[in-house]
Amino acid sequence: MNTSKAAVVASAVSGKIASIFGYIISALFLLSIIVYLTDWDSNSAAVIVVSLIFLALGVLLIVKGSKIKRRIRRFKRYVSLISAQHMTSIDNLAANTGQSVDFVRNDLQKMINKRFFANAAIVAASNEIVIGGMAAPAPGQGYTPPQTPSPQELEVFTCSGCGASGTKQKGASGSCDYCGSVIV
Repeated sequence: MNTSKAAVVASAVSGKIASIFGYIISALFLLSIIVYLTDWDSNSAAVIVVSLIFLALGVLLIVKGSKIKRRIRRFKRYVSLISAQHMTSIDNLAANTGQSVDFVRNDLQKMINKRFFANAAIVAASNEIVIGGMAAPAPGQGYTPPQTPSPQELEVFTCSGCGASGTKQKGASGSCDYCGSVIV
């Protein structure tokens, strides 16, 4: 498994685990409240404190799991826009996702830091993301496709790792420019 796909899968698993533990701990909060209501004694203050700790921890884990799941959905949306529409401008990505330019730039940088994208960088001068084999765009320019062989020697593929589409030479293996998965 390549590092990009592994990073996305690991992040998805950690998000699910955080959510599951959050719901379990929140259920423990409900259980402790039930115990508190049915058994009113001298330990009631301790039960309230333990209940509030369970509640805070459960809510924190649920929120963390939800943030991770939303980040993965945004990653898939970015990959779709970048690969299918060759949209590398952060301004255009922001307009198509309904987010601010600063949010998208920071979100993409976090994804690059977490290794969601293989071989990616943000070019500050042109405010664009450059991934894998894409040539670095000149300021104010859009996507510049790399030099490729003639069309009869190419075939279109869909990456099983991230869903991006791309081209490779017929009969040769390659790798996805977005997540680095091996394409046969």
